Amino acid sequence: MANTDNPNGFKPVRNLCGGAIPQMEFEFTAEEAASEGDLVVITSGYVTKADAASTAILGVLAEDVSASAAGVHPKANVYLAAPWVLFEAQCDGTYTVATQRGIDCDVIMTHGTGAHEIDEN
Repeated sequence: MANTDNPNGFKPVRNLCGGAIPQMEFEFTAEEAASEGDLVVITSGYVTKADAASTAILGVLAEDVSASAAGVHPKANVYLAAPWVLFEAQCDGTYTVATQRGIDCDVIMTHGTGAHEIDEN
């Protein structure tokens, strides 16, 4: 039976060093909404949603963030993307364990906030 096509972002699975998944509070970009599971980066000193051109991923948003008023930077918790932290997300195609487990991946970010998924290609 095939899995349901329901991309819902990235979720932390495990800290390979043991203990809690590391997270930290940051100020989020004003006037931007994002959802738990979105990949994020730091731009101009504030956390913002990653896009297709992003290369230095800070981590994964741990909570929803509502769009704020201009100049207001809401606080948001982020699961940090450290080499010892495992994340999971839906793949847009067929995942091949033998060739794809444990490698970097491309991410599809065109589905909207909260729906990032791994690109099989």
